[in-house]
Amino acid sequence: MASPALSQASTAFESDAPQNPDEQQKGQRRAVLQRAKDSATSQDIFWFLVAFRILNALSIRTFFQPD
Repeated sequence: MASPALSQASTAFESDAPQNPDEQQKGQRRAVLQRAKDSATSQDIFWFLVAFRILNALSIRTFFQPD
């Protein structure tokens, strides 16, 4: 026979899970969208750094002076 704490824990876990498959899909979509937002942020940082490097390279004057 299962202890009362175990049966309550499993009951609480089952009640937390969405009963409707559509709700599960919505939750999964939210998770995917959040991951997409996170990766878009890292892509934004990458492209900002690339643009900064190009702008910096164009704005600095250098010259070659052979020995």
